[in-house]
Amino acid sequence: MGLKLYNDDKTIFGTLPVQKASEDSRFGPQRTHSDGRLGGAFETVVYVRNDDPSTYFTDIVMSYESELYNDVGEFGDSGWGIKYMYGERRPTEAEWDEVRSGEPLALPDIGSTVAADTYTYHPFWMRVYCPGGTAAQLRENQRLRISYYERKVGA
Repeated sequence: MGLKLYNDDKTIFGTLPVQKASEDSRFGPQRTHSDGRLGGAFETVVYVRNDDPSTYFTDIVMSYESELYNDVGEFGDSGWGIKYMYGERRPTEAEWDEVRSGEPLALPDIGSTVAADTYTYHPFWMRVYCPGGTAAQLRENQRLRISYYERKVGA
């Protein structure tokens, strides 16, 4: 029990393992699809929700992790990019332009010392950009990382 990720239809995407406060969790691989010949962006909404009534979470940060140095982003060698944005509504191109590739995303606290929030699905958008002229591949080196503090209600 604890934080879980959900797909756009709010079916389970993944569960965070039990761990000590402030340690990180990693999910991978995230499945996206792109037209490698033309290139372009794949966007999807993902939800985070707490299902533990005795626990709340603070300082939640989503970030990108890669096993390869300088692989993704505006200054990366591959041309691939990944961006995150909080909110239910699909971001516009102008809004995506304001976010740097690979930039971490801070989410609001889920619950408080008074009560755990086990009903709110916190949405964030994920945008993966594939450069044109890319051969078909499985990019297994990309992961979503979530860091947070886990705290007990009433403590």
